[in-house]
Amino acid sequence: MTSQILLLKKTDAISSAQLSKGLRDSAATITKLLKMNEDLQTELSQSVKTWSTRTEALTEAAKSKLISSDTRLKSAQKEISKLRKGFRRTVKIKECAVETAKAKVVQQKSVHHLSHKGVFTQETRNLVHLLSQSGCSANHINEIISAVLNTAGITMIGSISRPSVARII
Repeated sequence: MTSQILLLKKTDAISSAQLSKGLRDSAATITKLLKMNEDLQTELSQSVKTWSTRTEALTEAAKSKLISSDTRLKSAQKEISKLRKGFRRTVKIKECAVETAKAKVVQQKSVHHLSHKGVFTQETRNLVHLLSQSGCSANHINEIISAVLNTAGITMIGSISRPSVARII
């Protein structure tokens, strides 16, 4: 029994030694893990600071670009609005100018000058010849031309006398 007690004590001593060694190894491993954890926390902290600084810089750059783009967009929209308004005004001005030109042409066409610089025009001479060949009296040619032109809505400027009719014929 003594031998068994001795064997048990020896086994107990070996187990204790192994347990002590395991505890020491575990303590060393835990110390190493704590040191590695601390290093990793420091590295992570530095990375977070670096990235937060970069992120802030990038955010500020993006904000300034966004503000710049917004102002350029607004100025471009204002320019587009001005151009549209100018185009509308130009179209209206053009339409008014065309109407004015048409009215001027109609007004010019609605007036017949019997003479130009004191000389009867060729049109007037041809009209007098036609009327006299048709048998119209020289005394009534001025009245007939005036009546025909008024009926057509054309204003006659000037008049032709009987002696002028005689000279034209």
